[in-house]
Amino acid sequence: MQLFLLQVDTTLTNATPEVQSLWQVLIKGGVLMIPLALLFIAAVFFFIERLIAIR
Repeated sequence: MQLFLLQVDTTLTNATPEVQSLWQVLIKGGVLMIPLALLFIAAVFFFIERLIAIR
């Protein structure tokens, strides 16, 4: 058990979080991810526009 815990501790200290930009995540998502992102932006735009129009 102690050997396992030592391995986990070593792995955690060696692991560094990889920082990715939004564009890198979209590219890694493949061909369908870019249209989904564009549709998401359009949905947010329409939501805000309708919210302003209601008030």
